[in-house]
Amino acid sequence: MRTVLHLGSIISLLRIPLAVAFLVAFDLSNFTSLIIAATTAILAQVLDHLDGWITRRVSQPSLEGWLFDSVSDRAFYIAAILAFGREYGIPDLLVWAAVLREVSLYAVRISVGDFSKRLPQSRTLALIHAGLIRIAIALGSGLPLIFGLSTTMFVAPATISALLLASILLGFLTLWRIARQ
Repeated sequence: MRTVLHLGSIISLLRIPLAVAFLVAFDLSNFTSLIIAATTAILAQVLDHLDGWITRRVSQPSLEGWLFDSVSDRAFYIAAILAFGREYGIPDLLVWAAVLREVSLYAVRISVGDFSKRLPQSRTLALIHAGLIRIAIALGSGLPLIFGLSTTMFVAPATISALLLASILLGFLTLWRIARQ
């Protein structure tokens, strides 16, 4: 049986090449690359909202669309974590744990299904996680453009590391809650 991709799913999947572009472009030593990376991050965020809006508007939510949206989120989050780890010198163990958190929770999402339907109490934790990661992406991408490199290197690594650590802890709390059910 062939799956027909709806517009919302196609928009979701566009965020995967944007994630690759962000990972390649994010370079603190090159101002033009930083502008490209920040623009890519903004575009990915806009597309993330647009795909959901279109899907709800035309009433075409599907399991495939939900999975495409989720994997596209993971792709961008992991690209940002790897880029920030490389450019800001975030410790490898923290980068590894953050990537593990993304992969682990995605595996759980596949096996459990939509959190909001099957485990509504975990939905809140997932939204907090998404907010923390998106704040980290905004700060990591925007601070060098706004304040310059010297100020950014003073503030960004610790701030991004703290946000990643909070996200990791929320992820393990979510896994623990799921395991208890």
